Amino acid sequence: KLLTAEKMGGPMYRYDVNSEYPYAMATINDLIGKPMRKKLTEYDAMKDKNEYEAVFILTSVYGDVKRNYLGLWYDPFKKDFVEHINEQGTHLIFERELNEMAQWYDDFTYTCDEVLLWKKGKKAFL
Repeated sequence: KLLTAEKMGGPMYRYDVNSEYPYAMATINDLIGKPMRKKLTEYDAMKDKNEYEAVFILTSVYGDVKRNYLGLWYDPFKKDFVEHINEQGTHLIFERELNEMAQWYDDFTYTCDEVLLWKKGKKAFL
């Protein structure tokens, strides 16, 4: 059931990540086989990138949510989504999610030296 501001009787201040699940499952390809580990520079040079699903291995992330946007980054220590990101340590994130984060956060920067690649299969659900 879709929750709206009208049904809630006021504005909503949280993003329901579970509401995206059916759409995501309908658009994501199955991942096939054992992942390959590549340097980011090797991945950037690949001509057949679209045949793979990339997971970036981040070692730092920084950014401030854009005005009038909700924070998408989940801080496990605060147990909440945050508007300001300033984290050191390993984080794994799909490339499409990383690109989306760059649209939501100003000054979004990260450090990444390696990428995990899985061969794309068919759509998970049709």
